[in-house]
Amino acid sequence: MDLVPVLLGEGVRWFDDLAKAPVRLSTPKVIEGDGVTHLAYDVIPR
Repeated sequence: MDLVPVLLGEGVRWFDDLAKAPVRLSTPKVIEGDGVTHLAYDVIPR
């Protein structure tokens, strides 16, 4: 989950309308990088 795009006005707004939380997420896909690990989740529809 990269939150930077949300701060720049793009992507999924994870913290809007928290009354509907929690969202259901899939098992993460792990993407390793230099000095960082990215976790990619699919949102599971309710």
